[in-house]
Amino acid sequence: MIDTNTSVLIVGAGTFGLSTALQLLRKGHKNVTLLDPYEIPSPLSAGNDVNKIFQSTVENEFYSELALEALDMWRNDPIYKPAFNEVGIVYGGCGDDAVPEINRRIQVLEKRGADFVKLDNPEEFAKYVKEPKCDISDSLKSLNLENRFKNWKGYYQKDKCGWTYAALALNNVAKECKKLGVKFLIGSAEEILFDKEKNDCIGIRTFTGEIIKSDITVICAGANSGKLFDFEGQLLAKCWTVGHIKLTEEEAKS
Repeated sequence: MIDTNTSVLIVGAGTFGLSTALQLLRKGHKNVTLLDPYEIPSPLSAGNDVNKIFQSTVENEFYSELALEALDMWRNDPIYKPAFNEVGIVYGGCGDDAVPEINRRIQVLEKRGADFVKLDNPEEFAKYVKEPKCDISDSLKSLNLENRFKNWKGYYQKDKCGWTYAALALNNVAKECKKLGVKFLIGSAEEILFDKEKNDCIGIRTFTGEIIKSDITVICAGANSGKLFDFEGQLLAKCWTVGHIKLTEEEAKS
């Protein structure tokens, strides 16, 4: 166990940084600092997004167990629950080439005891998207959904999966961290500092030259981790730029 008075510096205030800080604070830690180049939540955080898919039934046993543990928090934790939409998942593809992959995934669902329905025709696919609980239902009614799903194969998993309003989750966690006493600092970490004699990390140096010392330093910098560590070619960070454009009613309908 780490003493609750131990100073902890977390570099990066995205999904991993904020959730790490929240867990420490909930366990009684009194000296937690979050460092990020931007105001919380960071606009560059991969988790600061409209939605993220949540799936608890995957092929890897470790990740399935981890996801089920997370599912309990998404369902019941007052910080995460408002951002979780357990609407199920429709997974599908068209053409003969998609069939083997669909069948493989169905075998995983069966092995995990998931509650799902196999979908074999356009009408079955359309059934699960015709009446969504959102304000685009009228637009969807005007589309020929049966024709859109021609030659599709797939399944609908009923529970333990759906989507999360990712940005809302980040904001909720950030507010709770502030409430519990986290210290937020705006700055860019440039170098990890070590005590060579003790072979210990003692903090970081920021882009402006400021030294921030800590007993424990946690790196949650995502794609920027390569700036702080030499991964010797084992890690390659990539990204893509996304633009959001508001459509007219006619454009949205089409």
